[in-house]
Parts: sequence; structure tokens; C-alpha cells
Amino acid sequence: MTLISEAQQLAQDLDLAVFPVSAQKRPIHKGWREKASRDPAEIEKLFSTPGAALIGVPAGPDNDIMAFDLDFGHDPTPEERQRLSDWLASHQDWIERNARLHQTRSGGLHVITLYPQDNQPPRLMAPKFEVIREGFFFVWPSAGSGYEVLQVPDEMEEPTAPMLTPLGGFEYGDGGSLMSADEADRTMRSDGAAGARHDALLRMTQDWASGHPELDWEGLCATFDIWFTDIYGDLIEEERLSQLLDWYVDPGGQPAGELGRAMAGVKTTPEQANNMLAAAVHAAGGAAGLGLGMNPSPKGSVLKPKLKPIEGSILAAYDPTSDLELQPWLIEGLLRRKGNMGITGMSGVGKSTVAAAWIAGMLAGDGPSVGLPDLDPLNVAWLNAEEEAADLMRHVQVAQRELNLSVEGRLMVAGEETLDRIEHGLSLVIMEGREAVINEPLVDKLAEEIRAAEIDVLMADPITEFNDGEENNRGHAKLLNRAFRMIAQRAGVAVVYWAHTGKPGSSDPPGWYRDDIYSQRGSSQNVGSLKTAATHWPMTPGGLKAKEAWEWVRRAKNGEVPNLTAVTVVKVKNHPRFWRMAYQLKPSALDEDIAVAHPVDFDEAVLTLQQAHGSDEGISMTRLAEVIVERMGIGTHKGGVVNKQMEGEAGWPQGMRADRANGKSFIALWSGGVVCTVDGRRFSARLEGSNGAAWTCVVREV
Repeated sequence: MTLISEAQQLAQDLDLAVFPVSAQKRPIHKGWREKASRDPAEIEKLFSTPGAALIGVPAGPDNDIMAFDLDFGHDPTPEERQRLSDWLASHQDWIERNARLHQTRSGGLHVITLYPQDNQPPRLMAPKFEVIREGFFFVWPSAGSGYEVLQVPDEMEEPTAPMLTPLGGFEYGDGGSLMSADEADRTMRSDGAAGARHDALLRMTQDWASGHPELDWEGLCATFDIWFTDIYGDLIEEERLSQLLDWYVDPGGQPAGELGRAMAGVKTTPEQANNMLAAAVHAAGGAAGLGLGMNPSPKGSVLKPKLKPIEGSILAAYDPTSDLELQPWLIEGLLRRKGNMGITGMSGVGKSTVAAAWIAGMLAGDGPSVGLPDLDPLNVAWLNAEEEAADLMRHVQVAQRELNLSVEGRLMVAGEETLDRIEHGLSLVIMEGREAVINEPLVDKLAEEIRAAEIDVLMADPITEFNDGEENNRGHAKLLNRAFRMIAQRAGVAVVYWAHTGKPGSSDPPGWYRDDIYSQRGSSQNVGSLKTAATHWPMTPGGLKAKEAWEWVRRAKNGEVPNLTAVTVVKVKNHPRFWRMAYQLKPSALDEDIAVAHPVDFDEAVLTLQQAHGSDEGISMTRLAEVIVERMGIGTHKGGVVNKQMEGEAGWPQGMRADRANGKSFIALWSGGVVCTVDGRRFSARLEGSNGAAWTCVVREV
């Protein structure tokens, strides 16, 4: 069954309203309380949203359900574990007859009952022991969720009064100097004054820190922020919500913001307390060294309210003694961890073939075999909106076998079929009316899967396929880059994307954009945001005119001449050398339908092309000599007659003048005589005469 069908079945069988939750147990939609539904059509719509991974069930009278959440799975102390076990033992008979039991994926236990009609459940029972009551939700077991159904009773009942009595004999949080947990919950749900919500926040942060003793200050703030937003985000006005969840480190190195100060107070040392007090006194105008004393304000004066500081510092002071460290290289000289690299190339240049070789090398931890610098085995995610996932895997598999590479890392792929499977496909920028916006659910979903798979490199090919906005609009391009940065930051992944160039003009050679990183279709804003920018272009022999070069590319793709492409870095931050590498694209010996990119030293590739061009030109001349012998016979043939009969048919230059078209080079080649073999007999065809319009072609047997 799919997640959608499981959710529909649950709603039908147990009459429960449900809504989608991410793999991190976060609601996919704001306003999840109102959006939770029993209607099959609405459930299908809700659970089709990108990121839907689990089934959420709201607790409360509407669903007539609640859960005791016993957190055995997050390292309770021996005393806490014993307290949870004692509670279960004291109510064992009742639970076996009247409650569902679900095991959570962390190893905890949900004891699920009907919702009490006349007795409001408490929010907290004890450390590691919460009640999931009205306003909160829990995750229902589904395929692959990690949650498991342990027990299903014949009939569920409401819990007894003793079961709803918080456990005694311990101090929760700060021992009771603040409002109770229930009062804090009611305050957050009400339209109470800001001061009351501040007091409620103090209580909640005490409880949160007690329940998560393994986290540092930033971890406490970050996880509390997520939990609080999921539960209360749609109940509190946006401005006040932002104030409550404000946390950062001020320029003095102290925790700041309403949430930051509240959470810092949980484990405040005397030194921290003194530092915070001194900073507060200074901000209010106090004199240094006065302790609690404050400078009196002049009579009749009024302290002007200060603007709320922007979260975090915008400017950072230079400290010449500090150790300044950049993000480490993931691939030396090319890509840093959490960095981004863009490669620009014309359509059909072989970007997917080169990308597959790179990925094979990354998975193996063997950079040199695919033309890259040394690297460790990497995990890679490949998004390609132009090929199906199976084709992408086949590309990598063939490259791996052809180049004799092992597989140490992990590869995850998403191909063009994803465009039909989810709303907006793989587009990270979508249009809402006339406005372009970041596709937040897709960003979250990708970051979630990438983080879960411990991906090191995200490869997107080509970048235009991820933007439903206007590719030439700088603002839309900026949004796309921001979306990729959001994924990089949230998942800790480096991003590599491939971009198409504009189409060269009819008189331009195929390598027209070879070193132009600003030639990609769309805004140059993309290039400005990159740490590393490179170009990917087809290599052709030097000296060819546009028409000849395009013909060379056509023949290269047909296998008549070497098919060589090059990738050259044009911009790289904080590295002295620019990397470049040539690749020969050849059909695999194992699968002729798939080309493999074989790395070739750049200078050797240039020499190979020139040698191939000379050899190819000689072969062409030999074939032309054969045609002359076959059509014109042995003897002396005047230029005018030869021109008329051979023009176009065998490539004989029109007019044969040294000062026209390629006549000069053609005459130079043929003046020494071109030898060919026809029906086992050898002939020489040679031009004789002086500069001018008329030439004589002499054909003899040798």
C-alpha cells in the first residue's frame, strides 16, 4: 500500500482525521489542525505534497484520542527509566484491556486511549513522560515509518483518573518557581499579554532542557524552535511568534534574543550570569564597574526605545591572531564542502556522459581515473530532468565497469519520471500567479532525503529544468540559487550544476563559448553566486572555420574522428591554479548504446586532434584522387573542365584560384601529388601550372 492508501484506510477504519508529516515528524502544511481530514479525496491531495513521509494524527476531542508518550528511547537516566516502568506496571491490567500500544522508532512507547471527556489531561507527567493531548499530534505506524503496532484492544476506553495524575517525588525544570506546564500551554494558546507568554516560554524552555540534557545551547534552541513552531505556529500572530523564537549570539559572545536568553538561563553559570548582567547594564546606560547600579536619568528625560537588533551580526571584526579556516575541500581545487560549482556547455556536448564518469569516480574514491583530483569515496545525489532514473544509473554503471572502478559510496537519483509523479516536478522555483517563489516543500524534501542518505555532492543537470520562472529574469535566477543554497545549508551538501549556453550563431564555431562562463542561458546572476565556474565545450582542430568545425563535431559524434570534449575552470575561489581536463567520448565495449568519458591529458588531446585532422585530410585527398582517376581517366585535364565536372561531386574547389576560398591550401596539398590506389593499381594526381585561374591536373599511373 502507498502512504496515501494507508492514510485513507486509517481514516475509514478508525474514523480519524489525518494529515501528512515529514520524515523528521514535522507537519508538511501550516494549519495542520484545520487541514487534517477524513475525506479520501482530501487525504490524497494532502499526502501528494512533496515531503509527505508519515501519517500524523491530531489528539483531542475531535478524534477522541490521546497518547501517553513514554520516552524510553532517548537515554533516560536509571531513575527516569524506573519511574516509567513503575507507571506501566501499576496500570498494566487496565492497559492490556483498554489501550493500543505503539512502539516509536526511537524505542519509546505510545499508550493510546480515548480522550477523557471530563478530565483535561496534563501536559507533562514526569521527565521523559509527556501526554499528547489536544493541540498536539503523534505519528501513526505505516510501512517503513519505524513505528510498530504492539497491541490492539477489543475496545479502547478513557484513561482512569490515577493514570492522569502527574507523578510526584521529583522537581521538574526549576522546581516550581514558574507557572505550571499546563498553564504555559494554555497561555501560548490564548491571546494573553506578551509578558504572560514570556513567562510561559521560560517554563517551556526549562522543561525542554530537562528533557534534552544531551544538547548544547544552540541545539536546544534549534530543536525547541522546530517543535514550538509545529505546535503553536498557527496559533500565535507572526510578529509575536518571531519574537518568542528569537535566538542568536550577540557581538559580546552572549546568548541573545528572547528564546536565546530563556534557554541560556536554564544552565547559567555564575560567570555567564555576570557577563549577561554587565551587558544588560551597559545597554541600559550603566557605568562600568557599578555592578547593579545604574546611572540615573536626567529629571524629566525619557529613554528612547531602541530598534530590535537584527538577528546575528552583519559585520565581523578582523582578529589578526585568530585561526581563519575555510570550508575544507571536498575535491581539491574544485569543490568545497557546502560549496557550489556550475559548468556551462552547449546542448549535446556530452555533459551527462562526463557527469556519469565523475560520479563513478566519486563513488569509488578515485578521482584520477575520471580526470579529477584525488578524492575520498563520496555519496552522490543526481537530479536529471532530461533522462529517466534507470538511464542515469545505467550511465554510471557502464562508466564504472568500463573504467574498472569499485563502488564505495552511495548514489541516489531522480529522473524525468519525477516530473509526472509530484506536483511541480523537480522545479525549485515555481510561479504562484505572477510571482516566482521558492518551492519550499521540495527544498525541505530534498534536504531531508539528502541528509538522511548522508550525501556529499548534489548534481543537478541541467539547471534550467529546475526553474519554472523566467530564466532570463535575474530575480528568478537568484531565487533558484537561493533554493540550492538552502538545500546545501540544511543538508550539509555541496552542489554541482550543469547549465546550457545560448545557441551559437550560424557563423560561430562550436567552441564559441569555450571560456565564457557568462554564456549560459538566463541571467549572469548564476555565475556571481558560484564558488567555482567552468565551461564544457567540444574540441576541434585549430584553424577550422565555423562550417568545417561543425562538420568535424558531426563526424566526431558518428565516430569518424576522435570525439573530444574539454572541461575548463574559469573561476575558482581561494585556489591559485585553474584545473582543466579533456575527455574522449567512446562507445562502451560492454554496451555500445552508452558512451563513456575517458580522461585525456589536455595537451595530448590537442595534439591528437591535429594529427587526426592531418590524417583525415590526407584520406580525403586520396579519395578525391580516386574519383578523378575513375571519372577523368589518365592524362592531362585542364582546370576549367575539371572544375565543372568535379565541383561539389568530389569537393574540388570552385574556380581553383589561389586567392579564393580554400584554393591556396588545396593547391599547396596537390602540387606535390596525391597517390591513390584504384582496383589494385596506383596512380598519382598532381596539379601543375602557375598562379591564375587555370590549372592543369596531371594523372599518371605509378
